Amino acid sequence: MAKIYCADVGCAFNNDKGVCTAKKVALSWHSVMTVWEGRQEYQRCKTRETSKEHRELEKRMEALINEQTGKV
Repeated sequence: MAKIYCADVGCAFNNDKGVCTAKKVALSWHSVMTVWEGRQEYQRCKTRETSKEHRELEKRMEALINEQTGKV
């Protein structure tokens, strides 16, 4: 089985070494035209799940931002 390296630190399947641990991986192919770098082609993971730690961090950051802006 081939190793799939993942740069998404917020994914539940990304281990400490940056390797995907999902049983099956589904990728979708995308191609976009950019202004400065021409056409960019990439694959997006459709198997991605947000990790518990990442969700908690997002909630803390939202609370901190709301505290700083005076929103409750």
